[in-house]
Amino acid sequence: EIIKKLEDQEVEEKQKATFTCTLTKSRHKISWYKGDKKLNESSDSRIQFIQEGKVYKLIINNAQLEDAGIYKIKFDDAESSAQLYVKEAPISLKYKLEDKIATEEDKQVIFEIETSKKIHPMDEIRWTHN
Repeated sequence: EIIKKLEDQEVEEKQKATFTCTLTKSRHKISWYKGDKKLNESSDSRIQFIQEGKVYKLIINNAQLEDAGIYKIKFDDAESSAQLYVKEAPISLKYKLEDKIATEEDKQVIFEIETSKKIHPMDEIRWTHN
């Protein structure tokens, strides 16, 4: 019997998501699922199954957008499910722009940036001065 059911989780991508379920007694046969697909720790190093007595946890480290969905814990003839929502992390600069000194003879000045993640060609990028 379930004492505490799984609860919906919302995380930003690259954060850790933790689903927790508490049962009335320890069980030997517990299975975790994403949708109808059984999860396996050995197939994804980001996934961990933890048991602490009657408490069972599914941890998803470094959550990705594609991790969003319904997760279930199943045992005997009972189950609990909850939704994982993964929000897209904002794009940020990995380092500040360096000052450049240009003279009237310079035909061009090049500024380069590196972002925290890949920018889609359709994303709007705006350069400003001061």
